[in-house]
Amino acid sequence: MYGPLCSCGQRGCWEAYVSKRAVIARYRGTDPSWPASEETASVTIEHILARARAGEGRALETLRETGFFLSRGLATIVKAVDPRRIYVGGEITAAWDLLVPTLREGLRGDEVVRETGEPEILTVPLAEHPRLRGAAALIHTRAFAAPDVS
Repeated sequence: MYGPLCSCGQRGCWEAYVSKRAVIARYRGTDPSWPASEETASVTIEHILARARAGEGRALETLRETGFFLSRGLATIVKAVDPRRIYVGGEITAAWDLLVPTLREGLRGDEVVRETGEPEILTVPLAEHPRLRGAAALIHTRAFAAPDVS
């Protein structure tokens, strides 16, 4: 009902705020908070990261906003399951140093996270295929195992 449309068909999902597609949309101006621009029509996540590293204000602000939205989702995870360590993967980790200050600030702004303590947040290099490894790990958990029908 609220928030941007997600690829799952719902509105306001975390993916609609922090996915690669969401970062590009925010930068391109298809997010209502940014004016659209012809110059950004063919931009990729790699362009945004390179432009942020070069000091471009729009790219830096896009990453700061992404860091904030990431902090909101991580704060929800911390409140729900209280992990001591969280691993983050994906293209965005190439600019982790640029968005982590905003992410940490967002986490520290959450009272429950302040009380329980921030988890350690580590990035997983893309070469390690974090999404594939996570999916494979699910197969080995009892919760996802085939039921015993004997």
